[in-house]
Amino acid sequence: MMHLVEINEYFHIHNGVTKSSIIVEASQINEHYVPYIRPSQSYENSVDGYIDKRNIKNNKIFPPYTIYISTDGEGSHSYSYLSSFEFVPNSNVIALVEKIPLKVEEKLFYVHCITNNRFKFSYSRKPKEKRISSLLIPSKDSIPSFVYKQKIENVSKHALCDDKIELNKEMWKEFILEILFDISGTKTTKLNILEKNGKGKYPYITTKAKNNGCDGFYNLRTESGNVITIDSAVIGYASYQLEDFSASDHVEKLTLRHTLNKYIAMFLTTILNKEQYRFHYGRKASQDRLKNLSIKLPTTAQGLPDWEFMENYIKSLPYSASL
Repeated sequence: MMHLVEINEYFHIHNGVTKSSIIVEASQINEHYVPYIRPSQSYENSVDGYIDKRNIKNNKIFPPYTIYISTDGEGSHSYSYLSSFEFVPNSNVIALVEKIPLKVEEKLFYVHCITNNRFKFSYSRKPKEKRISSLLIPSKDSIPSFVYKQKIENVSKHALCDDKIELNKEMWKEFILEILFDISGTKTTKLNILEKNGKGKYPYITTKAKNNGCDGFYNLRTESGNVITIDSAVIGYASYQLEDFSASDHVEKLTLRHTLNKYIAMFLTTILNKEQYRFHYGRKASQDRLKNLSIKLPTTAQGLPDWEFMENYIKSLPYSASL
């Protein structure tokens, strides 16, 4: 029989730092700068910039493999993640520091437990410290055995190159997406069709703004990989698909007219996801709107997109060796 405990039995709860009290940089200037975390529907979008940890109290700086929870935002509250890096949360994010020794697998299990309790909270009933502290989770001895059978690969924090590259905004220029990409739809594949073909290695890309848009792996593929996909049903979430895949309805496909690789793709998806504020349920990221969307990119002396710079910049970042 499963035994439940309150979160505060296993974790200390720490509030974050208000943005008005610090200076946030767009990029990591040196090794002293750590990610500043904001509420988000997805792990990759939770970094709001970088701050100098030398100016932050030690009890507000949290080590890798710390759980953090979004406590605000109508679409972001209650999402929980396990960090792979040292970070400082903002005032709408709380960090959970374990009181007892916990394995990575156990922390990941609790991350899912917390996120799956989102229905208990809302924009008017936020998951602040007191409410989170009394949230019930399975006790450590009630964690299912399958949790410990999951293979967790080691992640290297090293960069692929030692160069420190700055983002010089003076050399950036606006480009219309239709000039950069061939923009098209994907073939809609119903879930029951995928299930008939069975589980496999090809990702099923949906309109979910998390897990790179993936909602399972199946034997069927309808689209070629090495493209960027965008959810056109909700907020215009962009993600990179390295492998061949199948897709649900409302998944658009952006095929770069230049040679694409995962490093350039990481740069482009970050820029594209900064444009999500333009889209919502009443103004979806349709193909026509995407074609006319403009984004700023670094350029060469000739005024063309500087693809080499984008690739090298991503390679210069921590954890790029694990991409």
